[in-house]
Amino acid sequence: MLKEDRHLTIQHVAETTDIHATTVYRIVSDDLGMKVSARWVPRMLLLLTDEQKQNRVSVCTDLLCHLQAQPQIFLNRIVMQDETWVHHFDLETKRQSMVWKHASSHTR
Repeated sequence: MLKEDRHLTIQHVAETTDIHATTVYRIVSDDLGMKVSARWVPRMLLLLTDEQKQNRVSVCTDLLCHLQAQPQIFLNRIVMQDETWVHHFDLETKRQSMVWKHASSHTR
């Protein structure tokens, strides 16, 4: 069943075959050597708007002025932050993307 559709759940296989779910899980994981794997949708890179570009130029210019004015203490006064973009996708949920793979399979 899993060769035909790797998106099947343990519960579905158990109900279809009339085998207890715990037994199905043991067969799939231990005997067949399969595990659940989910795909992650990579984030898309977006182009910056003119306003965002100008804001970055202003910040960099400001930092350069501070560096030139006080080079000895400049780095001690910098707080680093990571900028993260969050995108919304309705393509498929993580649960929908889960598939059964052999333990030796490469992940994407």
